[in-house]
Amino acid sequence: MIRERVQPAPLVFLTVIWVCLWGELTLMLVVGGLLLSALVLLLFPLPRLTLGLRPSPVGLAVLVLTFVTDLVRASIQVAWLAVRPGPPPTGSEVEVELHTDNDLARTMTSGITILVPGTVVVDLTGRRLRMHVIDVHTDEGRAAAAARVLQTERRVLRAFGLEGSR
Repeated sequence: MIRERVQPAPLVFLTVIWVCLWGELTLMLVVGGLLLSALVLLLFPLPRLTLGLRPSPVGLAVLVLTFVTDLVRASIQVAWLAVRPGPPPTGSEVEVELHTDNDLARTMTSGITILVPGTVVVDLTGRRLRMHVIDVHTDEGRAAAAARVLQTERRVLRAFGLEGSR
């Protein structure tokens, strides 16, 4: 009964949060955090967490590197749009049909998309992701923005071993 309620991952996660709240790392804080976390998990049990992830180091590296590259490139583009002469930039709404039914993969894809400057996810309902993209006015631009989201989705699926959940 206790083993089912006090799972290792939530126990460690809650303990790390406890230590971070105190702002220092001492043996007493870690032990106290472990005891408090165990008590919380006993009193408020969580359902068993099974994600079915098989992370791929190469896939994760590709995901992180492409995200950082996109982040830098988009930051420069948005910064230029902010200081360039002329009228303020406008944008367009783009709708993308994702390929996966996996909630975690869809959430990660939308999270990565929203972190890149110039894009804002407006809605994620089922497989349909709607976003606003700055300085996109043509069908080709909208198609390119949708293709970037689908590439991100493929990288997320590959990085976390979720290719079979399409």
